[in-house]
Amino acid sequence: MKKIIALLLLITMIVSGYVLAGPYMAVNRLEKALQNRDSAMLAQYVDFPVLRENLKEQINESLLKELKEMEDDDPFAAFGIAFLSLVIDGLVDMLLTPTGIGSLALGILPDLVKGEVEEVPLEQAKFFANARYTIDGFSQVSLWMENGSGDVFRFIFSRYGLTWKLSNVIIPL
Repeated sequence: MKKIIALLLLITMIVSGYVLAGPYMAVNRLEKALQNRDSAMLAQYVDFPVLRENLKEQINESLLKELKEMEDDDPFAAFGIAFLSLVIDGLVDMLLTPTGIGSLALGILPDLVKGEVEEVPLEQAKFFANARYTIDGFSQVSLWMENGSGDVFRFIFSRYGLTWKLSNVIIPL
């Protein structure tokens, strides 16, 4: 009986340790996928459908706010609002590549006006430099990173079973 209890305790400790270390392991593997520009490995550590929706919502809100401010001065701003979803789809597709996610992980903001992400040599890059972790709950961990300009990025990792995936990036727009 004591052996069974000891075995169950050991299994519980191993599983708990794996779950607690999961976010750190996911960030480490995400860095390796970005450095190698490995889309298949990246897909294992990024929840692309959820991340796509979160980024669309974020960019839509930011651009809509800018267009609303311009609407008083520019009669064509209303025309821009009508085509906003097409523009946002293109911007999000641009961000959801190894280069786009790598740029965000380096603290580089995309140029939403030009629709470009700065091309950087990802192979030797130091991703998530000076990042700090916060535990937001049992199934969510945030990685906070500040770039040289004082912009703060928040990378949110969510738990899916025993694995962790990047599910949201809060970009300082």
